[in-house]
Amino acid sequence: MKRNHTAKDVHTEKFVRPSTMKISLFIRSNGIIARKDSTLQYINEEMKKTIPIAQISDIHCLGKVSVRSGAIGLLAEHHIPIHFYNMYETHISSLLPKKQYHSGKVLIEQVKAYLDEEKRLSIAAQIVHVTKLNMIYTLRRYTDRNESIETIINELSSLDKPEGSINQILGMEANIWKKYYSTFDMISGNLEFQKRSYRPPLNEFNALLSLTNMLLYTVVLSQIQQTYLSPEISYLHEPTAKRFSLSLDLAEYYKPLITHPLIFKLINTKQIKTNSFSQGYRLKPKPFNLVLTEFQESLNSVIGHNNKKLSYRTIIKHDCHRLLKTILENKPFKAFYRS
Repeated sequence: MKRNHTAKDVHTEKFVRPSTMKISLFIRSNGIIARKDSTLQYINEEMKKTIPIAQISDIHCLGKVSVRSGAIGLLAEHHIPIHFYNMYETHISSLLPKKQYHSGKVLIEQVKAYLDEEKRLSIAAQIVHVTKLNMIYTLRRYTDRNESIETIINELSSLDKPEGSINQILGMEANIWKKYYSTFDMISGNLEFQKRSYRPPLNEFNALLSLTNMLLYTVVLSQIQQTYLSPEISYLHEPTAKRFSLSLDLAEYYKPLITHPLIFKLINTKQIKTNSFSQGYRLKPKPFNLVLTEFQESLNSVIGHNNKKLSYRTIIKHDCHRLLKTILENKPFKAFYRS
């Protein structure tokens, strides 16, 4: 059956935000991105839609999208990356413009920090520690739902800051995630979580987690690209082929602040239900666009940080600069957390 595409398939919801704040563009339909004069145009059988290139931070193609050479050149000129996903909404590739900020010295120092066991362990331990703090912050919002949530908060609070080898730190990380995940069915009463599962997801809840986490990883990658950091070199996750593992590191402690609250909200307000999904736990178009709207709102929501009003998107970029300072100046990494 032929799908009817509408303007909603090119998703750039407008939110209340500072005029300089850019947004992510999500495209779920099949079509072509072409250059038109000094901006971009999205074209398919149903529509032609102008893409406001000056307002876009990155583009996410969740349908079959072709990008013409003129558009690639314009995107490179504006330093806008494009991320591509397969039919299961799994990130498969990124078209990254030539880095605006690149330095052989920084690359060498970033590799040296990975090879320096003490420095790597310090960064990895901080990531896990701050992830725990952000879990606690989020769980405190839901203590009225089940008294056992307070017990889990106390258990997480009592855990010492991770230390030891990288495998020991990863073991501690797995433990805090296990405790944290045990609260999900207490918080969300309308869709069952059971346990964390991947490829394929066990249920609708896990499908939502995988989708929103993947979106977060690629947004973090876009922010890394705007700094001197190399996204292939990481400290908690092992650098391997075919993935930008530093984006996994930096996204780790934002998941409890950005993706999980929006999932709880959509499920508990019954905006996302079992019938929001088609076969294979894929979201139908309307609820999918709703998730994108909430994700965009979460990223662009402004909070108080260091006596400033900043969006999460901006704070992620600031964390990239803080990590860079740790690598170059041998200062402790101070990742963002809420308390």
